[in-house]
Amino acid sequence: MKLVPAVLCPLALLLVAVAAVLDVRAAPEAPADGSPGAFSVARARADLEMISAEPHPTGSAANDRVADSLVRRLDELGLDASVRERTAASSPPGSSHAVGWARNVVATLPGERPTGRILLVAHYDSVPTGPGAADNGMNVAALLEIARVLADGAPPRNDVTFLFTDSEEFRLLGAEAFLGEPEAEPERTVVLNLDARGVRGRSVMFETGGHSAGLVPALADRAPVTTSLAADVYALLPNATDFTAFLGAGFTGLNFAVIEEGAWYHTERDVPAHVDDATMRDVGEVVLAATGNLAAADLAELRDEGEAAYFTVFGRLVVHGSALVLPFALLAAAVAAAAVLWARPAVPLRELGRACLGVPLVVLAAAAAAWAGWQVVPALAPWLRGFPLGDPYGAEGARIGLAVAALAAGGVAGAWLRRRVPGIAVALAAALWMCALAVAAAVWLPGGGYLFTWPGLAAAVGAAAAARAPADSAWRPLALGLGGLPSALLLPPLAWLLAAALGLAAAAVPAALVALGVLACLPEAPRRPAAEPGRAVRATRAALPVGAALIAVAALLWVNRAPTADTPAQAGLMYALDAEEGGAYWVAEGGAPDPWIDLHTAGPAPELEHRFPDLYSETGVRAGPAPELAVPRPELRVLGERPGPEGGRLVRVRVSSVHGRALQLALYAGTGGGARLVEASAGGQRLTGGVNRPFTATEWDWGLLLSAPPTDGVEVELAVRGSEPLPLMLVAQSAGLPEAGLREPRPPHLMWGGPSSGLSYASRGFEV
Repeated sequence: MKLVPAVLCPLALLLVAVAAVLDVRAAPEAPADGSPGAFSVARARADLEMISAEPHPTGSAANDRVADSLVRRLDELGLDASVRERTAASSPPGSSHAVGWARNVVATLPGERPTGRILLVAHYDSVPTGPGAADNGMNVAALLEIARVLADGAPPRNDVTFLFTDSEEFRLLGAEAFLGEPEAEPERTVVLNLDARGVRGRSVMFETGGHSAGLVPALADRAPVTTSLAADVYALLPNATDFTAFLGAGFTGLNFAVIEEGAWYHTERDVPAHVDDATMRDVGEVVLAATGNLAAADLAELRDEGEAAYFTVFGRLVVHGSALVLPFALLAAAVAAAAVLWARPAVPLRELGRACLGVPLVVLAAAAAAWAGWQVVPALAPWLRGFPLGDPYGAEGARIGLAVAALAAGGVAGAWLRRRVPGIAVALAAALWMCALAVAAAVWLPGGGYLFTWPGLAAAVGAAAAARAPADSAWRPLALGLGGLPSALLLPPLAWLLAAALGLAAAAVPAALVALGVLACLPEAPRRPAAEPGRAVRATRAALPVGAALIAVAALLWVNRAPTADTPAQAGLMYALDAEEGGAYWVAEGGAPDPWIDLHTAGPAPELEHRFPDLYSETGVRAGPAPELAVPRPELRVLGERPGPEGGRLVRVRVSSVHGRALQLALYAGTGGGARLVEASAGGQRLTGGVNRPFTATEWDWGLLLSAPPTDGVEVELAVRGSEPLPLMLVAQSAGLPEAGLREPRPPHLMWGGPSSGLSYASRGFEV
């Protein structure tokens, strides 16, 4: 075997893989703003500063101010904007009902010869604890700038409607409310939704609706990072965006997000300073180009299109019909079978079988190294457990470190395997596994079929060609290298995206993908040597993956060695006031330990879930005494009662808050006693009774969450059966803590973050 090709071919593949990862890793640096008809980052950033000046959750005065500012900006652009106030409901299985009052902002740029409507969507509400610069001010600002560009240009063929939804952060109620508007026409509308959980990186188009073969080509002029596998993976996750509500109502479209650097997600540090200019430009230019193409298309013809498989390579969009996914996979499998027959003189079936059994072991070794490397980190730095997405600061370096550890472990395991069977057998076995996975993916995850089809086909051809080349020929490593080119182009960037999307806790998945691709193209190693290696050599081989993993862990821990003002830990502290029996508590739901949190929540919670059904955590609730302070408190007033059907009674009550406006009112009923709640209505929405909180260990097994309730309260009608009184618990939730009652001021190394951080609750029991 010639040494130069054996070294240069893997090196060339490594460079290709690194270049492919860099292409999806970060948006190119944003140049200075150019022509008036181009997307301007400077203008978008000015809007971002306005939108994300302070936290603005649904129902807050700050959120009303943002909505009014959006109307003014759209009016300045010549668009007739309005605030649409509507009520919407959400009742997912096994969860409390939700009814909310949403204020959506809508404006339309009319088309000249419309065949349909392009609906550009971004939610403008934030979580209660943070100003929401990335999630989702960046995208709201991008849509305002896109509106300016389109309004200054020639009129589009199709209508273009800008929808800024409220209450996305709570049950997608703003999107649900819009579904009752006249513009909500599923058969004539294409939805482009923008969201974010990161502050940096490329725009990722990760989900489509139906007829994707007609939609995805609209991305070709300015392609985002995209893969049809993402939609299949996302469908398996419990996540949701506004696009979820539109899909459920029969709409189609494209869903975009920014996912890199999620440590600031849903925290008080999600501020404009952390949002990258290059990312803003990438988002704006991608969505502007797609909007332009779709706004000029005949949308009626789009409904005749089928589904597509697609991916990007170095900014180029590759698209083909999904009907070809399985035939392509079967073609790859047939080529792999032919490669086995072609290579049989050099690769006996017995050795190929041993290699096929060994390949999964090597892949598992790589995956185990990546998994184990991450498990060590939160054990040594417990404060990192508080990050909801699992990615701490410096996650990119951690991904690289865990990848090195995985490749080192896979390399040691692969060297062990290739000293027992020929390297060509290992490469051919890896190709067979890829082709088998291609067929399986074509059936169960068709969007990801390409990921194994083309690498598997090329690897099979390369291995077959190498098998017929002389053992010392330069053609053998060259054939393997060329066969590994699709693996280098497709697998590493996809692994990087998966690591960003799933978090470091799931690093084993991308590690396994890359390890399989590497096995298919590495040059052949000498077979079992005449003399067994000494103890020192064996120890060095065994220590290689361990050492790489330790270096990766050490690098990550160095970046995250302790929370600081620049890299703060997430604090999950709440205030809970029992407005009926007296008593108040500082409460923490699970989360990472911290001395300041422990100072306020030193002991176990005194069965707080019975008084505050909202406070529930699988990892436990801790609490400590707090002074009784002024926070919005719940109020319930019986308005009347009349006979109901089947001998029951209909009770009308008004629920509200006093001493301030609550962001949410939560009404809970105990349905296990003599009285039973069979139905309810609120805000014009009819709601079923019975049990909708089966997970609770308390008596409160039915719940209704009222989001952004009017200042004068909400009238609720309860249909009750049984002569005994129906017990109710009403809880008022408000943003912020009464920090004057804290034992010590919050230290600078902590920031509010997480689903229930920085909130105040007040509860009171009633009977009707």
